Amino acid sequence: MRKGALVLILLAWITLVAGVALAGGGGANCDPTRPPSFPKDPPPACGAPSGHVPAPPRKASEGEPFTRTYQLVKGWNIVSFPFSRVLELKGFKRMLLSYGGGSYYLLDGQNNPSEVNPRLGYLVYADAPGVATARGIPNNANIRAVSFECGWNLCGCPKEKNIPWNMLGAVIGTSMHLAGDVAALPGDEGNYWLSARVYRFNKGLLSEDIRTAGTALIPGQGTWVFVWHPLNLTVMPGKQSGARLDRVTPSSVSPGQTVTLEGSGLGSDVAGLFLAGVPIKGDYILSWSPTRIMFRVPSYAMSGSLLVCMNRTPSNKLSLTVSEDQGPGAGGTLSGKIQDGNKRPLKGALVMLSNGLSAYSKDDGTFLIGHIPAGEWTLDASLTGHRAAHGKVSLGENASKAFLITLTAYGEVVPQASESSGAAAGRTSSEEKIVSEKANLDVVVSAYYYGNTRWWVYRVYVKEWGNGNYYWHNTWYNDAGDTYYELKCPGARMGKTYTVYAEWRSKENSKILTNSWQRKIYKQYQKENFDSPM
Repeated sequence: MRKGALVLILLAWITLVAGVALAGGGGANCDPTRPPSFPKDPPPACGAPSGHVPAPPRKASEGEPFTRTYQLVKGWNIVSFPFSRVLELKGFKRMLLSYGGGSYYLLDGQNNPSEVNPRLGYLVYADAPGVATARGIPNNANIRAVSFECGWNLCGCPKEKNIPWNMLGAVIGTSMHLAGDVAALPGDEGNYWLSARVYRFNKGLLSEDIRTAGTALIPGQGTWVFVWHPLNLTVMPGKQSGARLDRVTPSSVSPGQTVTLEGSGLGSDVAGLFLAGVPIKGDYILSWSPTRIMFRVPSYAMSGSLLVCMNRTPSNKLSLTVSEDQGPGAGGTLSGKIQDGNKRPLKGALVMLSNGLSAYSKDDGTFLIGHIPAGEWTLDASLTGHRAAHGKVSLGENASKAFLITLTAYGEVVPQASESSGAAAGRTSSEEKIVSEKANLDVVVSAYYYGNTRWWVYRVYVKEWGNGNYYWHNTWYNDAGDTYYELKCPGARMGKTYTVYAEWRSKENSKILTNSWQRKIYKQYQKENFDSPM
């Protein structure tokens, strides 16, 4: 009876929290002017200890574990865990709450510390002022990127030191900018990737503008961040200062012309070179040394900032102007229209190709991308509050194509119609159609060897953030000798983030190893491989 009653309490609390997340913020997940409200009621207490589950063996390169202390105020707190792996939590008497997909997500951190994600911030409720501690492995460049979904994200700081916002790179696909260059306050004219106004917690919510010098992700504190499009922020690894650009010659060029970049700390091997956020690579790179880079301007290049990224650390930027009169041979063209499920035009949707070229839809939903090199590219379209759309684009030399892209809003009721009854109304015979769609996630977990001990895969469990209706699991009760075990997850939703939980067991000593990861679905038939509980 006790166990059944506890389950009912948890289910009731989850339903209540989802209601608060939606009603308390008036659709807060899509409102960039205010972060989601705290739930009205505290989360359930952590369960009774169920026995110690050993953490995966620590590698010597990981460094010695350390402990961080938290001074919790009465009521709600927002914390983060500056580790690469969390080994133990103490003093967090109630369940932790992460945020994703527009709702809160429960986690018993004291009994399941391995499921705590250092990339995330967590809501913590304290019945009285007190002290809590977390013990974990230091993040020695193990975690370098944080993923964000459309809307509000509760971000953590996985480092022991501040991570300055002006040293973070914002990445969508292969396109990268300094975070401050694609950040703006809600209502500012132009198209941006994320809101410059973030909210961190220190005895209360504190708002900051990430474009201001000195702002940073703070160890131990969680930060609310709003993004208009799914993106990654690359985190500066260790104490590396990154590359430095001093001079670009010439500063005004035409396609095909050679450009020389001079600076320091550029490395001996070819790294990331970006112009207006689009990578320059392959045959366009003529030479690369620690103090000088020479490259040829691609036919599809646009004016903008030059940026070098060394080990995921962005350099300073220099401006390069590219002549707009590029003449014949300047690449293909992609045009089209973005609409919702009821065929209404959508403004401000980002359409991006896997080569980094992108455009935003206008008031009438139309968009245009030019200077596209020949080849096959992945197309992604996204807009806050709507399911993302994905597809393939194949263009020949100087070819043109048109697309009709449908982004269905969450909760939108879409009338059913056949092709002959007008589902494709307004679409010419030369247009192709891309709609937001479900995907298929394939999780492969391999047996793990540590020393002379073989750990076989016992269980794999996959669940969607913020939605208990999407989960898949399987258990293998014996070691059949296979090197890997596969769990298929049909119906996984494009653009959503899923937690993958894996459990290994050993016949030799009956011990258990566990770990969990987060993965976002970005393409159809996505396969994720995990070969170690580390």
